Amino acid sequence: MESGAIVDFTIMENQEKPLALERRRKILDILSKQKSVRVEELQEILDVSGNTIRRDLAALEKEGRLKRSSGGAVQRNASDMVQVYRSRAEHQNEEKSIIGAFASTLVSEGQTVIIDAGTTGLELARNLKKRNHIMVVTNSLDVAGELSDSRELTLVMTGGSFDPFSRALTGKTAEDFIRSIRADIAFLSVRALSLEHGLMAHGLNETPIKQAMMASANTTYILADHTKFDRTGLSIISPLPAPVTVISDPELPEETVKRFRNQGLEVIIAKGKDNC
Repeated sequence: MESGAIVDFTIMENQEKPLALERRRKILDILSKQKSVRVEELQEILDVSGNTIRRDLAALEKEGRLKRSSGGAVQRNASDMVQVYRSRAEHQNEEKSIIGAFASTLVSEGQTVIIDAGTTGLELARNLKKRNHIMVVTNSLDVAGELSDSRELTLVMTGGSFDPFSRALTGKTAEDFIRSIRADIAFLSVRALSLEHGLMAHGLNETPIKQAMMASANTTYILADHTKFDRTGLSIISPLPAPVTVISDPELPEETVKRFRNQGLEVIIAKGKDNC
């Protein structure tokens, strides 16, 4: 890893305890309301040691959700969030390209599809640009930008509050809009898939709109490269098994595929051009 590079989401591995996940959610909730917080304040609120709080803050800083300060933590500003997003976008480009291309073959003329925010969803959008008579509903600024010059494709944005971490529109306005429509297919990105915790998102504000998208679509596909399996994230979208099909790349080990399928989750391995 290059010196100074932003570390991708490393808050939790398989052994992470649910209590730690809940603590870190509460820390982010506190920061969203008051912008800064001290270790001593968090000790009192969460009833844990200072060392535990410092570990939580270090983990959340690695994810890009906050900045540690002298004696506590502060919210990241918008430019920091953009840097974190760009760092995520540089990972597993080939795998995302394979998944996006395969996912595009599942869309038929005349369908309405939802594409949420995520770098793999952006690859899907690139493959849909020249398709005719398709309506794409999205909360992603990047997906919307990619499709904005497509003449035969109808583009609809949800509205809502801008989240610089995901470069997406979120909040009640976005969620209510999604609940008001019916789509043929929803393509969603996730932070992680865990047999213990299920489908998980990067942040708390991403979860409600992803859940609304799942509920508003006849079929839901999860776009997840092989690095997303057997990890956990900050917020649970849905436990497993879930009424979704996961599309992953050829690097996902067969043993992992079998374990998740044995738990009732449908997993499809997208094939690149060289593997067709």
